Amino acid sequence: MPDTNHIAETLIVGVGNGYRSDDAVGLYVSRRIEREKIRNVSVINGISDGTSLLDLWDKREQVILIDAVCSGREAGFLHRFDGLAENIPEEYFSAYSTHSFTIPGTIELGKTLNMLPRKMVVFGIEGRNFEAGNKLSPSVKQAAQILIIEMIESLNM
Repeated sequence: MPDTNHIAETLIVGVGNGYRSDDAVGLYVSRRIEREKIRNVSVINGISDGTSLLDLWDKREQVILIDAVCSGREAGFLHRFDGLAENIPEEYFSAYSTHSFTIPGTIELGKTLNMLPRKMVVFGIEGRNFEAGNKLSPSVKQAAQILIIEMIESLNM
């Protein structure tokens, strides 16, 4: 029986739609991290309701969110935001979103309700193709693979 009193220090949340090409990049990253079974790290692949994130953040040392973004930069560009200190551009996360929330909107709600982890990092990988399909664009996949390596190294320290 799992220890329900133990909460992993770090929560990784991959956000996206696995059937909308580059929108799946957050899921791609989180699933690869999950396979590593890193100590004190738990992973959630996909979430459709931002308010449920607030409960998941409770008592966490660190939360890392990964999602596709659309800011006008070249496909594969990696955005990194400090979710607690920066104002994250809402429009980056909403242009092609099929979620019932945006990451910046949920973070703002968490600030209002005092329901945030001690540290929060948001990675947005610039997408190119958000049409129906299940393959990432080559530049998006390459950026995701670089992020995966960096995350595994930093989480294993």
